[in-house]
Amino acid sequence: MAKKVKKKEYIYLSWNYTSHGTAYLKHILSAFYSATISADSSQRIEKKGISQEEMQTVFDCEIKGGFVFDKVYMLAFSDEITDQISSRQRGLGTRINTMEQDEEFKSTGTGEIWADMFIKDLPLEQERAYLQQNYGEKWPILDKQYWRNIQHYNLSDQISWLEKYSNPMFKELYVDSKRFEPKELKKVKDSRDSREIATYVLEFIKELKKKHPEGYFIINVSLGSYEAQNVWYVLGEADLLPNNTRFISTYDPKTNNSLRFKPINIIERDTKLVSSIYQHLDIYQETTSLIRRLAYSKMKVYVEQGFSILILGERGTGKSHLVETIHNEKKNAGKNFPFAAANCASFDDDSKAEADLFGYEVGAFTGANKRADGLFHQAKNGILFFDEVHHLSLRVQAKLMKSLQTNQNNEFQIRRLGSNKEETIKCTLVFASNREVSELKKLLLPDLFDRISQLVIEFPPLRKTREDLKNDWNLIWQQLRFDEKGKEPAPKDDKLFTWIKNLPLYGNYRDLQKIAIYYHTFLKFDEAIRKDLPVQTPLEFAQQEFSLYQSDKQTNKGDIFSDYFEQRKSWEDIKEDFRVKLVQEAFKFYGDSVKDIAEVLGISQQTIYNIKNKS
Repeated sequence: MAKKVKKKEYIYLSWNYTSHGTAYLKHILSAFYSATISADSSQRIEKKGISQEEMQTVFDCEIKGGFVFDKVYMLAFSDEITDQISSRQRGLGTRINTMEQDEEFKSTGTGEIWADMFIKDLPLEQERAYLQQNYGEKWPILDKQYWRNIQHYNLSDQISWLEKYSNPMFKELYVDSKRFEPKELKKVKDSRDSREIATYVLEFIKELKKKHPEGYFIINVSLGSYEAQNVWYVLGEADLLPNNTRFISTYDPKTNNSLRFKPINIIERDTKLVSSIYQHLDIYQETTSLIRRLAYSKMKVYVEQGFSILILGERGTGKSHLVETIHNEKKNAGKNFPFAAANCASFDDDSKAEADLFGYEVGAFTGANKRADGLFHQAKNGILFFDEVHHLSLRVQAKLMKSLQTNQNNEFQIRRLGSNKEETIKCTLVFASNREVSELKKLLLPDLFDRISQLVIEFPPLRKTREDLKNDWNLIWQQLRFDEKGKEPAPKDDKLFTWIKNLPLYGNYRDLQKIAIYYHTFLKFDEAIRKDLPVQTPLEFAQQEFSLYQSDKQTNKGDIFSDYFEQRKSWEDIKEDFRVKLVQEAFKFYGDSVKDIAEVLGISQQTIYNIKNKS
């Protein structure tokens, strides 16, 4: 029986900001509605020079087949918190001057009227009534010009304008259908506190995962304070966003300063910025570290043997890059050596994982309209790389284990989903994990662990290869393209290296990437921003930001339950382990008051004493 395919939900997340209000949000949605850009995951989002003046009119009438998101969430700080960043009244003079220079206002003679409205600073409804009463003959023009100013109004007025007075089709498609939902983060009390923002954004993301389990998310990461922008990348790097999440950046490329509303670019960005960069580091050619050279040498020899290879190492150490380096060397040598990669963490559905790995026949499931090859087929006579193998479910492990039984020619026997025939394929399997061997043995079927660990390579963390630190730092700076024009060489501050050398760098290259990004970001701040910061140097800024986001020693950061819900534990063992941890954490909050802890947790004082003594 064919499986029922759940409907995809397309979700858009944006941030309301002092310079980009609800009209700008509507312009981005107009680009999707008019097919200027596409939300189709098979296409990379990239479009430059999009006219905001044109996008403003898109929702004036219906476009048959126009793309509409199932839900649009607009995050926002409260007006009080937003004013910490940029007060509407503080920049009144500059704003009035901008109104008077607007070509549209000049041609219609409305610039002085809008300047007067900013001085009066009336609530939206009162202002609209005032304009109709005092400028009746120009009211139709003024009404159509509201979008040009709306970003300067308070949050409630911006939302009111968008929902009541913007383009008719927008109201029909997004407002009347309840697709548009503003979300004010009232709990955030400091717009410059990245940790606080991240905490409450994460709460919101958890709600979204429950509301939209089949959601495909597009997040605009270029809006909000720079702290809010950082939060998206941090959550993406930590795998705390929904699986089907894409980032876009919307910005003015500064190519036409004569226009008030400049053409914008909408470009897709990596959800794992740091990871995407460190994967391309050439960390082997100039290494002075013996253990790093040894890992590289082992890989070169092992890959020729045809046996399964298991690479162990902390996250961010370059395990996947090690495999890619070997593959590229063979490819550059003119050898036909295919490469396919499976991210086991993305296999959230067992049937999908099976289809991706082994391929499928027509009719194997709803939507299987043609025969398709799997990753084993793509890797024939080359390498099939399984990253984060510890994430495989038991069912997929069992299917994989059956396929790993090779014949006398060391070929694998695989079966497409929906087929009863086996195929033989020869390739080298490489597995990678950031878990310890003892933990990996608990997460994987014993036979599977034995099969994938025929040859083992342990890749060293950066804190064990500190002799390569300066070389790694230079490579990272180059990979980030900070020195493209030869004017910004990698910093060689002794204090910087002393600080980095004393860091545990549990995120390894990802941590080093963060430090470089923070350091370089400070160099790009103008004087006005620097005056508002509590630090004075790029090193101090990097230290401040990194202290908020440095990686945890736990490889499973963000998943606080994974230590308890192991597949081979009994339910009683799980409850007991969790109760012990709960009591231990309670002592941190309530001190040694066993009575208070007993009342809060509903556990007897004797049990708490027993746990305390046992600990």
